[in-house]
Amino acid sequence: MNLKTKWTGSLSLLLGLALFGAWSGGYGVGGASSAHAGGFSPMGGPSEGDGGDGSGNENAKLRRVAKLILKPGEGSLYSGVIDPIHGYAYFATSGSVHPGYIIKVALGAGNAAPVEVGAIPLPAGQEGVATSVIDPVHGYAYFGNLQQPARIFKVALEAGNALPRLVGSTVLNASERALFGSGIDIARGYAYFVCAANPGIVVKVALGEGDALPRRVSAAALNPGTGFPRRLLVDPASGYGYVVCNGADASSQWVKLSLGAGDAAPRQVSSVAFPAGENNFHFAALDTEAGYAYLGTYNPRGAFDDTTPGKIVKVRLNPGDAAPVRIGAITVPQKYFTAGGLDPKTHSLYLANDLTFPVSSVLQVATGQGDQLPHLVNTLPLQQGTTPFTFATRPKGVDPLSGGEIYIQSGVIDPAAGYLYFGTDTHPGQIIKVAIPAK
Repeated sequence: MNLKTKWTGSLSLLLGLALFGAWSGGYGVGGASSAHAGGFSPMGGPSEGDGGDGSGNENAKLRRVAKLILKPGEGSLYSGVIDPIHGYAYFATSGSVHPGYIIKVALGAGNAAPVEVGAIPLPAGQEGVATSVIDPVHGYAYFGNLQQPARIFKVALEAGNALPRLVGSTVLNASERALFGSGIDIARGYAYFVCAANPGIVVKVALGEGDALPRRVSAAALNPGTGFPRRLLVDPASGYGYVVCNGADASSQWVKLSLGAGDAAPRQVSSVAFPAGENNFHFAALDTEAGYAYLGTYNPRGAFDDTTPGKIVKVRLNPGDAAPVRIGAITVPQKYFTAGGLDPKTHSLYLANDLTFPVSSVLQVATGQGDQLPHLVNTLPLQQGTTPFTFATRPKGVDPLSGGEIYIQSGVIDPAAGYLYFGTDTHPGQIIKVAIPAK
């Protein structure tokens, strides 16, 4: 749902990258009746204020390098997944777009702009995708929507520039609605979707071989009082998952789950509550190698303004059923964090924001070794439009020309190539390409 309207080659390598993509992040049976291809010409060029280390080395800078403006009707991009080996990303439209679309985007080599390959519509009345996971090993992606009961759509990625293909969808139980987070365990053949109820419900589905539809195998309710889930991340290697929950009383929790063997339901094993002011998280990322998670606030303390600073919180995951531990938080001028990713090579964290004006920004954060707190390294403002909106004058809907690069809601990372791709809640949507530092 839209808070502005409110709610103001080897298989092992491929599998490893696919699993990383599932963590980063941060939505009827039947095929699509029509499809369309192409898009507007990419628009790009560097923006001012590119973050760097002062060395003059372009590869050491956080740089906005290009963007793609999608076709009319393809906006409100609340979800995205990436297949970096084959060079494509897939973005989905949310509830303000009718019908909904799954959009295939060629990433572009080097600093070349992304290019829209094409889009397929979802069946009428089944739009509203807000979360997704991808299995590039077997060539499928899974998109969960916000309806009640919710649906999980299975989409065949198809090779090269062929359009993706809607295989069908699985309808969940009547109480399982509003899918806001998801994670995938490709090796074991399961995905996990979390419902934005209070307490939340984590639904486990078997992916199905080939074109077989996903099969709901089990579900588990989180403990009473945990709040409304907003993000779900999984670490298949350890067998644990994590849910970010935001309470109606301005409190938030980080919930640890045992994923369960086979079809067994997930199980909540522990949680950590955050102090006042560290709440309303819309961004989360895992660094499974180092054993930490990072959360970014949207509107801490429920403050919808342009003055209250944001928080980036570091959490130690801890092995087995041991409870996670909050290490600490840093304060940054920006907030409304929604999307980004973590580079496993450098352990650098990247976050982008929504209601920030006149443009959204991308932050580069050094995560710190061990229990050291993170610190802000760079802030990259994106490209302005023709109308310099402020927080007070922000529109409910805006086109890319006038609004510029604002309202970021989704993002994916290609750490091997060194790029981030952000999707916007503009109409039409934009895919903004940002180069991350090589060191």
